[in-house]
Order: sequence, then structure tokens, then C-alpha cells
Amino acid sequence: MIRLPKIDKLERYLNRWGPHVFRALVIILVVVFILSGVRVIQPTEVGVVTRLGKLITAGGGVVQPGLYIGLPHPLDRITRVPSPVVVRELSIDTFWQADTANAASVRSFHPFEQNYCITGDFNVVVTKLTVKYQISDAVNYALFTDDPELFLQQAIESELVQAVSELDVDFILTDGKAYLANLVMARTQARLDSLTDIQSERSGIGINVLSVEINELIPPRNILPLFLDVQNAAIDKETAVRLAESDRAVKIPNARAQANSIVNQANAYSTQATSAAEAEADRFISILDEYLQQPELVRAWIWNESISRILVNVGSRYILPGPPVGGRMIIPPEVIPPERMPYFDREELEEFR
Repeated sequence: MIRLPKIDKLERYLNRWGPHVFRALVIILVVVFILSGVRVIQPTEVGVVTRLGKLITAGGGVVQPGLYIGLPHPLDRITRVPSPVVVRELSIDTFWQADTANAASVRSFHPFEQNYCITGDFNVVVTKLTVKYQISDAVNYALFTDDPELFLQQAIESELVQAVSELDVDFILTDGKAYLANLVMARTQARLDSLTDIQSERSGIGINVLSVEINELIPPRNILPLFLDVQNAAIDKETAVRLAESDRAVKIPNARAQANSIVNQANAYSTQATSAAEAEADRFISILDEYLQQPELVRAWIWNESISRILVNVGSRYILPGPPVGGRMIIPPEVIPPERMPYFDREELEEFR
């Protein structure tokens, strides 16, 4: 068998230096393994230490900023968590429509390709939020879920959709933004605090939501003109209704007052007419009683009373004796001049009467 010179040279080299190199590699690996237990925790964070998958009891499992020396990895695992004094921000634009160049020119909205929220009166709005929060429990934050910030985002989005569906679009677009933000924050915090880890029986995800800020809340840009048309029509309708109610508030009381006045006048007339009729009836009965006793006297009295009422309205008149059959004749004074007026003495006048 033919051996190459280079192979022989390599074998001699390995036989001479191989054990030394192997020992050096082992020493390096051991040193690296030991040094893997030394960690530096930055001032803006704390560490949560688990040993063989279980939370260590020393310090509650939380390592403060500084140098930490523990068992090598993977015996000890350290999860770095932002310090509780640090306020973190999370921007949520899942339900936001990007400001594209042709968004305003396309007057349509695709419900399956665009994210949105539906209000309680079935209108569509888009929004983006900024959530500020702090770590209230570093252990829960590190161990409850692999991605606490994603969990927080999903909780915010869920409560946002639920809260928007309970409110009218006019309210949340005007005076209701602060109410909506506080409602989402309160419900999200209650939801996070109600979670319980089955293994550790620890409650909460370790996040304290400080504020929810609604940066934008508008209808989708591509249907914004249509929304404004509907909103203007609703405003016109509301204005017309208020004018009608104002007009009704004026006219109905006037009509009722006029109706009451007519009813009162009718009642007064009815009372007056009834009283007059009753008086006439009583007078007639009394005259009838007198007539039955003295008919000639009552007849003369009635005649004189009737003539008196007539003469009051006809002015000055002359009563002349007529033919024996024709009776008396009444002539207005302007018909006969004074110089041609016949003279009657008192006895004749009394006779004519």
C-alpha cells in the first residue's frame, strides 16, 4: 500500500499535538459553560430567573440591575423584563386605513380586505391607538406568555371592537372619544387581571395599563364623502324636527287657548240663552196667569208695551185718526210740513191713544 507523504506528516502532527488541542478545547468549553452563569442586568430592566424550569425562591425570582452570578445556562435561564419604572408605549393601527394616494378617489369599501370597527348604529370607522403601560409584576410578565406585548395588543383590539359596537357613531366622533378610551382601558385592565396561570396559580399578566390614547377615529377615507352626506342629511333632519317641535310648542298652546276661549264663550252663551229662555218662559207663564184673570187689561198692556218698543226705534211719528173702518195711520213728520199739520186738542189726542 502506497502512503502519501502529506498524510504521514499529518498523522505525526496529530499524534504529537492532538491530545494537547483536545484538552485546550475542553478547557475552553468548560470555562464558557461556567461563565454562561454570569449575566449583566441593565439599569432599565430586571431579570426573572428560572432554574431547571422552575422559578427560584431567592428574591422572588427577580434579579435587580447589576451583575448576576448563577448556574450555567441552561440550568439557570434569565428572562429580561423592562423595569417597572419604565413607561412603555404600544401603537395599534390594526383598524387603521393607510393614507394612500387613491384612497379618497375610490368611493367603495371592501369589508374583507380592510380592517374596521362597526358602531352600535351600524356605521364603519377606522382608528389607531397608543397604549402606555408599565410592568407591574415582572414574574407574571415573563412567565405567563411568550409575547406579553402581543397579548396586550390583542386584548386592546378585542375590547376596542366590543366598546365601539356599543356606541353610536355621532357620539364617538365628537364628545365620546375620551369615554371610549377610558372604557377600553378599564375593560382591558380587568381582562388582564382576571387571567390565571394554571401551573403557578398566579393571577394577572403583570401589566398595568396607564392610558389609552385615540390618535385618529374617522370613517374610512374612501367613503368619507358619503358619510358626510349622510351626516349632513341627519343634521338637516334633526334641524327640521327641532323647528317642527318649536312650532308645535307655540301653535298647540295657542290652539288650545283658542279652543278653550271658544268653549268658554259657548258655555257663557248657553248659560245666557238658557237663562233668558227660562226668564221669558217664567214671564210668559206669569202673563198667562194674569191674562186668564183679566184678558182685556193684559191685552192692552201688551199692545202698549209693543208700541213703546217700536216707537223707540222709529223716531218721531204722528198718529192720525183714520177712517172708521181703517183705524189709525202713523205718518213720519217729514212727510207733512208743520204748517199743514192738523191741530188736535188734548182730548182728541187722549182719544187717539
